[in-house]
Parts: sequence; structure tokens; C-alpha cells
Amino acid sequence: MRTTSSNPPSSIVLRLPMWRSRVVLFLMFAGFCALIGRAFWIQGPGNDFYIAKGEKVINRSHEIVAVRGKILDRNGAIIATSLEAKTIIAYPSAVPKELSKEKFVNFARLLKMSEQDLQKKLSDSRSQIFLRRLIEPDVAKAIKELDIPGISIVNEPRRYYPEGESMAHVIGFTNVEGKGQEGMELSNESTLIGKNGQRKVIQDRLGRFVE
Repeated sequence: MRTTSSNPPSSIVLRLPMWRSRVVLFLMFAGFCALIGRAFWIQGPGNDFYIAKGEKVINRSHEIVAVRGKILDRNGAIIATSLEAKTIIAYPSAVPKELSKEKFVNFARLLKMSEQDLQKKLSDSRSQIFLRRLIEPDVAKAIKELDIPGISIVNEPRRYYPEGESMAHVIGFTNVEGKGQEGMELSNESTLIGKNGQRKVIQDRLGRFVE
């Protein structure tokens, strides 16, 4: 019986032209250098830049409205004071653009505002705007339940007169911004008015306050 040895199939070796090999190596080297350079920039000279940019997005200034002073009669009874009411504040840059139509319509309705006016306010370039001031507690609760990022409900003092209209001609009144307009409210404006403050707050990526 005749035996023959089997030879393994010959291998096919693909070789790139020399210039293509050099181009591929150069691109790989350039990409590696770019990654190294980027990492160096972030950890070194660019570190402060990115930290400042991140803090600008996350940290915001929250205005604290000062409480207007009380007015007492000669017997020490309160004839004008301030009670807490709810005010709706928006941080336009934190409000999502893809807000659902249903939620947007309900939000505008609760604010007693047209959809066009609400959209205009939410497109404002300022970091903080008042959407509606001194609203009813049930309305504030309904807005809170919408859970819209970038929308905050804060307490704001609202003027209250225990004696009602009987003393209005003497005491006067304040406008929606809490400034005296007539009577004692106006004549003692510099004494009664407080000074608003600010508090630094932190928002998460959804615009909700976490501190």
C-alpha cells in the first residue's frame, strides 16, 4: 500500500502597502496623544475651568424675601403684620424643554396664565424669575404635584390687617411687592421694609433642589 504525506494548506498572508501601514500607525499614535493631552488638560490647567463650569450649573442663588415689620397700636396690639404665602419661582435653564404637553397645559392653567405667556417666561435669559406670587395653598400643592424640574415653591410674606378695612385709611396698604403705598405703611417704609437675602442651593441634574 502506498502512502503519501499530506501537506497543510498554505497560509495566505495579507500585507498592507507600506504607506498604508504608516498612515494607520500615525493615526493611532495621534489619537493616543490626543487622549493623553486631554487627560492632562482636565487634571491640570483646565481643572479650575471645569470645576467653575460645573458649579455654575449646579449651584444657584435662592432669594430669601425679607419679612416686613409689624405695626402696633399704642396698647401693643397688632394692626398690621405679615403672614406666609406661597410664591412660584422658575429657573428657566433647569426647566426641561421636552416637558409633556399635558403637564405644560396644567401648569399654565394653575398659574392663570396663557400657554404663550408661560413659554415666554420660561425662555427668559435670567437665572431666576417669579411666575406667580402669593398664591393659594391648594394651588401651590397642585403645582408641587406636577413635579416639574426647575420650578420652586417658596414662602413669601403677605400683608394682613386684623382690623380689616376699618383702619385702612390710617394704616394704608402695600402692593404685591410688599412696598407701602398709603398711610403708615408708606410713611414708615424705611423702618418697616427689610432687606432680602440669598441662600446658595444645589440642584440635581433634573433641576430639583437637594440642599
